Amino acid sequence: MRCHYITKPSALNFSSAVLLHSRFLDEITVPTTRKSGQKWIFFESEPPPETWKRANLTKYRDIFNITSTYSMDSDIPLTYHKSVCVPNLSYQVPTHNLAATKSKHVAWFVSSCSTHSRREEYVRELQKYIGVDIFGKCGDEKCYNVEDGESCIRDVINSTYKFYLSFENSLCREYHTEKLSRIFSLNTIPIVLGLADYANILPRGAYIDVRDYPSPKAMADYLHEIDQNDDLFNQYIIRKNSHWCHLPDSITFACSVCRYLHEHRYERKSVHDIARFWGNEERCMSPDLFYKGIADDVLVHL
Repeated sequence: MRCHYITKPSALNFSSAVLLHSRFLDEITVPTTRKSGQKWIFFESEPPPETWKRANLTKYRDIFNITSTYSMDSDIPLTYHKSVCVPNLSYQVPTHNLAATKSKHVAWFVSSCSTHSRREEYVRELQKYIGVDIFGKCGDEKCYNVEDGESCIRDVINSTYKFYLSFENSLCREYHTEKLSRIFSLNTIPIVLGLADYANILPRGAYIDVRDYPSPKAMADYLHEIDQNDDLFNQYIIRKNSHWCHLPDSITFACSVCRYLHEHRYERKSVHDIARFWGNEERCMSPDLFYKGIADDVLVHL
């Protein structure tokens, strides 16, 4: 099977399919006509709240034929957005204390300061009970070499911090950021907040989920327990590092699109209500429901 990918607008009139990035629909001129048989693909790698911030999907009924998102109910799921964890058969358990160089508690690198998930409110409450250093646009912490960007942050976290916050910007089913895979290779314990089924993504006993604790204080108490027990910290890191977690090669997405178009060459269908397909209510949970019972002190700030 062969496909040619073209980014020039002039190719629109003779292409078999057109991939439209949903977040930018309101910022472009969407054609009112199309070549006969041409299929339009609804593409989105971010969760619905991020899409709706920039595009009103109610205006695009019956124009899409194919969906491609991180959700597995899409026609072409974005598998490159999904972490894959497999046993690392070559892993050798270290004989030294992995906590020896760790002098600080929790790190968080974040660039979006106000989010659908209201993760910032959870962190604000958590900071009352344990130190959380915030890097990036939303905090005061600076990396020692800003020119190196993410690699600098990774070095600092790996050498200094025992815990890292991997908090999602949206509370949506199946969604988790690709940053989780990047940080998973470090000698730090990830703390997750989101609606993803982390138990089916990450090795058990290798991460901490905020939903397992009745309050930020209760979770902070457990973090302090780990901080005071090097053996317990090392057990988390060993369980984590005994697996290799990575993102599939992004080239597979191009192949998936090509394969789907060939295998469904003669299929004719349209997505009647794309706003419902990619709706906030259909796929996501409101912060007040999410935090009820796990962070009641956060609710008053929502």
